[in-house]
Amino acid sequence: MTGQRHRTVTSLVLLLVLAYDVTISFAQDVVEVENIRLIGGSSRYEGNVEVEVNGVWGFVCDDGFGFPEADLVCREIGHDGAETFTRNNQFGASAKVRRRNPVEFWLDDLACENATTFKECSASRLGEHDCGSTQIAGVVCRSIKSRCSAEEFPCGDGKTCLKREKVCDGESDCPDNSDEKTELCEHVGVVRLRPGDRPFIAPGLVAGLVQVKRQGKWLPLCDSYLRVNDSKVLCKNLGYTNGWTLPYYGSYLGEDPSPVSVSVRECTGEESWIGDCPSLSWEEEDCTPESTAAVMCSDGPVTARIEGGNPERGGLLKVKLKGREWNGVCGDAFDDLDAKVICRMSGYRGDAFASQEPRTSQDPLWDILVDCTGHESRLEQCRLKIADEGCTSVAFVTCSRRAGGIDTQLRSVLPPNCGQVENSSNLYIGLLAKIRGGTTPSQFDSPWKVTLRLKKELEDGGRLICGGSIISEDLVLTAAHCFGFNGEQSMVVRSGDFDSAYVEGSFDEEFGIEQVWIHEQYEDTHFQDNDIALIRIERKWGRGFRFNKRVRPLCMPSADASYDDLGACTVSGWGRTMVFSQPTQRPNELEVGVYPDAVCEAYFGTYNYSSSSVCVGTENPFLKRPCGGDSGGALVCKRGNRDVLYGMVSAGPLCGVLSFSPDVFTRITKYIRWIQEKVAPFGYRPSFQERFNPFRPGGSFQW
Repeated sequence: MTGQRHRTVTSLVLLLVLAYDVTISFAQDVVEVENIRLIGGSSRYEGNVEVEVNGVWGFVCDDGFGFPEADLVCREIGHDGAETFTRNNQFGASAKVRRRNPVEFWLDDLACENATTFKECSASRLGEHDCGSTQIAGVVCRSIKSRCSAEEFPCGDGKTCLKREKVCDGESDCPDNSDEKTELCEHVGVVRLRPGDRPFIAPGLVAGLVQVKRQGKWLPLCDSYLRVNDSKVLCKNLGYTNGWTLPYYGSYLGEDPSPVSVSVRECTGEESWIGDCPSLSWEEEDCTPESTAAVMCSDGPVTARIEGGNPERGGLLKVKLKGREWNGVCGDAFDDLDAKVICRMSGYRGDAFASQEPRTSQDPLWDILVDCTGHESRLEQCRLKIADEGCTSVAFVTCSRRAGGIDTQLRSVLPPNCGQVENSSNLYIGLLAKIRGGTTPSQFDSPWKVTLRLKKELEDGGRLICGGSIISEDLVLTAAHCFGFNGEQSMVVRSGDFDSAYVEGSFDEEFGIEQVWIHEQYEDTHFQDNDIALIRIERKWGRGFRFNKRVRPLCMPSADASYDDLGACTVSGWGRTMVFSQPTQRPNELEVGVYPDAVCEAYFGTYNYSSSSVCVGTENPFLKRPCGGDSGGALVCKRGNRDVLYGMVSAGPLCGVLSFSPDVFTRITKYIRWIQEKVAPFGYRPSFQERFNPFRPGGSFQW
């Protein structure tokens, strides 16, 4: 019993010694402060607080800094206490260099509540802190000009004195609200970037997971509503202005598992910090670790040049940010749309051609992927993505002063009578048939529609796999992912179909597949990127598709065509109307709209949306959207009296599942040169039907 009590007493003594040691260690850190001074103020009575340790000056972080701490700082330097404390680097220039670079902090979590001298205060260990670069504490000390008592706060109106306990209590008591102003009571613009899990290598650019400080805690940013203007404000808080700003969605750079997060939206880009934006939420219940937002920032615009002196002859692309050296650009995934922006910056408004050369030197390189839609006026309006496998090539650009050359070449090898529909008002249409939530078109409304089906002699023969669009007597465009599980030799192309349960006279024909070109960079950078394939059918009796009222080619868009003002667009197909239902017997047609790219990027994440995609949706996507079997089907929009192929069904959520997101379609304009290069070797061969003009001529199609 005596031994037990001895061990208990010994344990208590050890605990007391440990507690005493911890207390001494905290106090000892403050004791090591040799001198205190105020800097940045207009007089000796005010300024940011700096302390000297071992001959080195450093700041005091404003976490927890208030009246008790301010009083002891002022008394330590010979004044009669403080009028007020300050936070957020009140007396320092919020220079870009300070926001971007680490600040020397000696003291964090300074606490002087029960201390009588500054040396008795406690703090975190010297130099250890989690403070943002602008979290510098300051004071305004009492002087002979002080109009309020030592226990009062002077309101900014120059008249009112307020009890100290009412300052920063969440209720405004000063007539001018100076007791609750954000700069005094909150972390204003305290933002930092946490390094992501994926390397972002581009000299002059910074990128990382966004964290915003509130009430002493760093909170991740949720990507739910983040847009470019919101990113501009965040970059401004990081010290980057008038430069490249990009939001990254879907935890593209990594995840932050914090249960509490910040959500911001509707910024104009002119705000000084996100607290000035119309919509700011400090708790976002729906935010998950997979929705951690990241941003990329730079300072100033991007300058680009094409080495060699003559862009029309082509040359190596070099880019430069303010204050940086010239760098090459990764050629992986660099395409004509990207080259078009570079040529536009160089004063060329014509065609643009991208090419790549193997990376053979260790010269500085932006080891990231440029991703433009081709309509941007400057490179910093484009998206940037990470080259996960490391860059293997460098980008070259050739510019032209003449526009439309590729379009002309493609038109020369495609039928001129495209995109025309038979006027069915005076024709017998038969029973109207039924994409999910769509209406049934007539038998003649989309004569370019085809289906890809399993061969009848196979198990489950005749099953619908995908849709597609006729662009010539021998060629069909469809989605690359249609060949993910079935080879071309296991499928047939069916044209002229309407009611899939019946063979409808001479209209309904099936063709074997002679050759399939799947885009060489399909899924190189992310899920279903470059989701396009070109099919060449096997001819029958020397002919391909027999053009008639129910079978006709669809027009191709210009490579420069814009998606900003498209109207009267539809998508149709025989796909399911519910995720587990069977394909429809007759096709459905649905009116759709083209949305801004940012909408789909926010829904699907930066991984799964790029310049190869078009964002397409309906007013009620839960009830109306493409479904299984509609992949490869055409996004058709009117241009004059012609129907033009602008996109193809590529990806989206399961239909019939509660989701209100848009769908991702393949952007056809990105692949005009790719299509032209595949089609050109065959040339344009008018069919027997075209030579004898069996349907109304329309002349050559003009964009």
